Parts: sequence; C-alpha cells; structure tokens
Amino acid sequence: MKKILVLLSSISIFSTTSSFVVSCGDESTTEKIALGTIITELNLGELAKDSSNTSVNRPSKETIYNKLAELHNEKWSEKNISFKLEDFEIPEKEWNDKNASITALESSNYKGKVLVSYSTK
Repeated sequence: MKKILVLLSSISIFSTTSSFVVSCGDESTTEKIALGTIITELNLGELAKDSSNTSVNRPSKETIYNKLAELHNEKWSEKNISFKLEDFEIPEKEWNDKNASITALESSNYKGKVLVSYSTK
C-alpha cells in the first residue's frame, strides 16, 4: 500500500511540473476589422453615374471604391489596411442614386456594413 501511495504522489508531481498543449479547431483564426473603423468619410460627394448601365442612375461599384480609396488613402496607408474591391458587395436593393450600403464579404478580413451617400452627375 505504501508503494502505491509513493507511486501516485510521484505521478502527480510529474504531471504538475510538466505541461503540454492540445489544439483543436481552426488554427488561423483572425479577428475581422469592422468596416466602420476604416470607412469614416461617409459622404462621397458628387460621383459620375455608371455609363455602362443605362437602366440605373447610380455610380458603379468601382467608382464608389475609387472614391473611398481616394478619401481614405492616407489613413489606410498608415495602418497598413489593404481594403480591395473584392472585399465587399453592394446589394441591389440597398443601392440607388443617393446612397449605397457597402457590405463586407465573408471571405474578406472585414465585417459589417457602412452606408455611404453621394450625388450623381
């Protein structure tokens, strides 16, 4: 009986002095950045309407992105933010001649929505 107690106490001492790591799940989980923290200029001013689509009186997604990049270039450069055209979408029902709801794609490093306003030429 005494030998068993000595054995058990030596095992418990060994287990408390050693350590190990068990990892489960996705190893490369990164925190997504909220669009509202990188897009702070919400009034884009006057934008040209999309000339390739005559059925709507609104700017193209590229025109909106280019204006966002122009307004936020300095801030994005300082913070190493690489927000690209492929990181967001603008749902049809939330896009007209006065505003657009920019929605981050699941596949991007961003999350959330931002409503920007503009006028069209």
